[in-house]
Amino acid sequence: MITIIICSALWEIMTRDYYREIFIKRLKELRLERGLTIGEFANKVGFSKSSVGYYESQNRVPDIIVAGETADVLDVSADYLIGGNNART
Repeated sequence: MITIIICSALWEIMTRDYYREIFIKRLKELRLERGLTIGEFANKVGFSKSSVGYYESQNRVPDIIVAGETADVLDVSADYLIGGNNART
């Protein structure tokens, strides 16, 4: 039950423009810091290259699972990635 509530709350956060913009900015910033192209990052996280491109261009809002997997690959907390706090871990 708690997981459902948390996922629901995080989904609401991700759909807000402010948090979506933070996610996009941080995703691209972290990807570039690690020297990864969109294709290389997509392979690491297991998404298609076009999905990553959609996320970075604001054409698609990632679901909570995608945000969590992305955070794991980039070695930051999901909370940081979606703008919940400014501490990377």
